[in-house]
Amino acid sequence: MIRNNPRQYSEKEQFVKSTIILTGSNVLTRVLSLIFFVILARAVSVEEYGLFRFLLSISMIYAVSFTGFTTALTHFIGKNKNNSTVYATNSLIVSFIMFIVVSIGIILFQKDKTLSLLVFFSALIDFYYIGFIAGVLNHVKLYLFKLLENALQLGILLLVMIISQKVNFDFAILFYSISGLLIVILLELWRPQFQIDLKQISKNALKEIASYGYKVAFGAIGWVILFSINTIFIKILIGEAQVGYYSVGATVVQIFTFIPSAISTLILPKVSSIKDKKNIFKFVNFAALGTIIVSMALLIFLLIFDRYIIITIFGEKYLPAVAAILALAIGQIAISVYQIYASAWQGLGKPSIPSTIIFICCILNIIGSYFLTKNFGIVGAATSSAITSTIAMVWLTIVFNKKWKIHSKE
Repeated sequence: MIRNNPRQYSEKEQFVKSTIILTGSNVLTRVLSLIFFVILARAVSVEEYGLFRFLLSISMIYAVSFTGFTTALTHFIGKNKNNSTVYATNSLIVSFIMFIVVSIGIILFQKDKTLSLLVFFSALIDFYYIGFIAGVLNHVKLYLFKLLENALQLGILLLVMIISQKVNFDFAILFYSISGLLIVILLELWRPQFQIDLKQISKNALKEIASYGYKVAFGAIGWVILFSINTIFIKILIGEAQVGYYSVGATVVQIFTFIPSAISTLILPKVSSIKDKKNIFKFVNFAALGTIIVSMALLIFLLIFDRYIIITIFGEKYLPAVAAILALAIGQIAISVYQIYASAWQGLGKPSIPSTIIFICCILNIIGSYFLTKNFGIVGAATSSAITSTIAMVWLTIVFNKKWKIHSKE
């Protein structure tokens, strides 16, 4: 069978290889991120740590304004790499306009204006550059970008700790926010690939990006609010210290994102670039099932050692986070599997399917999170996300398995 279809085997083998390498990169990246936040959590007060994570959550909500256009960048470059400069230019223009518009709103209405703008800017850099390098399928830069960014953040934090023995909160936000831009400059000096040409501003390209982007943005609103609204309700209803506990739990369950994050990153441009989708979609179901099996094994391990892990890594003052671990883990597993299927639909040019599902689940979570957080604290918030994330995963899985054969023939 393999001999009769060597090209198919080669593509599948390359996809699996790339997934494994990117998963390894994600693991190292998340470990560095974990170490960064562990050191930061120990270096600042619980309230300051809670505020730091709150600003990150708020920035993700603001980032909805341009995430659709950066996803469109990946999709259209994946379809036509010869026009990468055209789409890079037009996507950047649209994204930057939205950045300016939202920044004005931040200046007018946000309490922590400067800090919020810095974190928002870092989100723009991350989303846009990852969108570009994923579109051109530059695996090396995909492996390195977040890894080097997190390494730089951690390195600066350790240097500050060694020199001054303490961390200024505002300075921590500053170097955290600009590190992505510094790594972009480094990678492009090393192997130039990213080009902007204002002469290639195209009404047709802008229209394509806008038409695709708003559908993704619709889902991004649901996606971001689904995970950010809990932090907001916790801060408003029960205080910043509880945000710190909740954020520690959310950080621990990031172990469930390593494999699905790599798969999702690669599936979107891969599906966009090839005509025969059939083999990719078979692999999507296999990848989703494999993710669930591996995640269940990790979940058992986490539930046995959760107290030990939190005390050892973050310190005993964050032990209340244990109460929310189970619900947070279930929610993270469910939404990670959902994202695998969502990326496949985006690659097909059908982003409205996952967008509609996640937006409806977002509304359910807003309602559930408010009442459950008010009555049960961080456990209630995590439970609301677990329920709505599971609904989204099951719903999209059913839709995928009913309709993918039709769309793969289009």
